[in-house]
Amino acid sequence: MTVDPTPRDAFSEIDVDHALEIALEEMATSADADVREAVVGVWADPNDPEALLLLFQAVDNTLEADARHAARTTLSTLVLDRFIGMLLEHEDPLMRAAAAYGLEVLADTEAVDALMQALDTDEDARVRVAAADALGVLGKDRAEEPLLQALGTDQDAAVREAAARALGALKTDWTAAEMVPALGSDPAPEVRAEVALALGAIREDVALRPLLDARSDDESADVRAAAAEALAAWDYPALLDVLQTAGEPEQRVASARLMGERRYPGASSEMLPFLSSDPASLVRAEVALALGEIRDRGALRPLLDARSNDGSADVRAAADEALAEWDFDALLLILETAVDPLQRAAAAQLMGERMYSHTRALEALLRALTTDDSAHVRRVVASVLGEIGDSEALGSLLDARSNDESADVRAAADEALANWDLSDLLSTLEGAADSARRAAAAQLLG
Repeated sequence: MTVDPTPRDAFSEIDVDHALEIALEEMATSADADVREAVVGVWADPNDPEALLLLFQAVDNTLEADARHAARTTLSTLVLDRFIGMLLEHEDPLMRAAAAYGLEVLADTEAVDALMQALDTDEDARVRVAAADALGVLGKDRAEEPLLQALGTDQDAAVREAAARALGALKTDWTAAEMVPALGSDPAPEVRAEVALALGAIREDVALRPLLDARSDDESADVRAAAAEALAAWDYPALLDVLQTAGEPEQRVASARLMGERRYPGASSEMLPFLSSDPASLVRAEVALALGEIRDRGALRPLLDARSNDGSADVRAAADEALAEWDFDALLLILETAVDPLQRAAAAQLMGERMYSHTRALEALLRALTTDDSAHVRRVVASVLGEIGDSEALGSLLDARSNDESADVRAAADEALANWDLSDLLSTLEGAADSARRAAAAQLLG
């Protein structure tokens, strides 16, 4: 059906009634049974709010393009004013709510002012809910303030929930900061859950930390689940951008935490600079914990440095906690396979700190002392073997003290041997087949 785009005010009431009759007649022949059934209901009683609501729903949901076109173009062109009048003046609240839904289906932005008025002043919560839902479709850049007002002050939880839902549908950036307080303070869990989902839809970084807090701390499982769903809106590139550019430390903390939880491949190298350079200690601490979660071997040395040198006790503690994520097998793998000597040395250092003295540990450390091509690694291993103090290492340390090509390694071996038990040295002096080893032991004794 083609509709003449004549202005609405050019039609009389007779014209309007006739156009409605034509639209209903066309929809009555629809192939969609739900549309046909809804038309029958309206024919039976045009003032029945339930019948009117069913018609709007059928038109909104039908897959038949002709039925949607017939309804929307004819009704929007001719009866928008009637629906607005019904919304604002009808004595039956169900009819007012049906009118709000009808205006949403017609999708004519001329209805926005009336819908905002209904949201603000209608005494029936059902009408205010319907008005809020319609504004979520029609009210972009006009209805945000009234919806925020409803979210913050309406006494009915269903209305506040609908306002949050509408704000999420509008996705207006600046509203996120205004919605955040409701996430933590609204007494109704269904409202807090809807706020969480709306914040995920808007995806402004100001919502990251509040959503993390809600996911962990809200007493309602539904709110916690909604917050988790909302946080999924931030993918790796978005979180990295927050870490790199956000001015607020709390936002950088939240992004680091999520990156750690999700263990994104490659995230460790992007996060490492912030372990040492972020001006906020709470960010450096969160980055340290995230690096522990990701457990990339490239983070070992920087975490050891942070544990020793960071000016914040919180960061040092976080780095220590992160390092605990690497168990013996992980450290052994790094010591034996890592290309970077700094990583191998860091693994050896942690093995020494933890006093791993079982056979696998000693064998690996002794191999490193004698065969690693990095003098730095051999020096660290010599010190570690001295800390462990197992007699199995004595001969190799004596050899390193005498024969290693690096003066630093020889000095580390000498220091490792300095506090060695005399009885072990005597046993070596008496039992060693290697004359050089006996001579080294004798030199230490005397």
